[in-house]
Amino acid sequence: MTFGGAGSDIINDRVEVHELFPTPVYLVNLSTIREHEYKESELYQSIKRVDNVGNVSSEDKQVLNMKCFSRVKFEIDRHLKNYYEIIHSPIDDVNPYVTLSWLNWTKDNQFHHYHAHQNSLVSGVFYIECEESDSITFNLDRYRPILIDTDKPNPFNTFKYTLPLQKHDLVLFPSSLIHGVDDKPENDKERVSLSFNSFIKGTIGSEINSTKLEL
Repeated sequence: MTFGGAGSDIINDRVEVHELFPTPVYLVNLSTIREHEYKESELYQSIKRVDNVGNVSSEDKQVLNMKCFSRVKFEIDRHLKNYYEIIHSPIDDVNPYVTLSWLNWTKDNQFHHYHAHQNSLVSGVFYIECEESDSITFNLDRYRPILIDTDKPNPFNTFKYTLPLQKHDLVLFPSSLIHGVDDKPENDKERVSLSFNSFIKGTIGSEINSTKLEL
């Protein structure tokens, strides 16, 4: 990227700063989802809720296997596959699949604690109900021995990123990426999201490099 700002304009005309090893966050709006397919389902209405840190989640950790979420699951599977094609471009046939899926409910003054997902490669969130100005925040989990204050954030000095979201957005990201949602404002509207983890099936690596692994 061309880098402007402080310093001589003559110097900056010759300067390039390269962003190495970026972290992918995949965002798409599933506008074709018909919410009546799951919201009006007795199964959806009867999902048992249990306490979580800051909000509540479903006791069932396989909600995408419910018939009322069949269309949502189809779209998630399709975009998981696309994520791998875009981000990893695998040589071999690699098939991602959802391992766990659960619902989250967040009411006024509740929050979704900052966390990452273990035993998963790519995680995601589908937003069933959310604020018009809703968001998810990602944090960089890296020790910073020196912290220099700035009022001009850029990809090199930012360690926290808030991604704006809207209803029916689907977000996919590496499961190791720390994320959360801050306190929900008071407006008597409940935020509802569907989270999931995933892994892959197939063969990765190669025998010649002593890295072959069949999953």
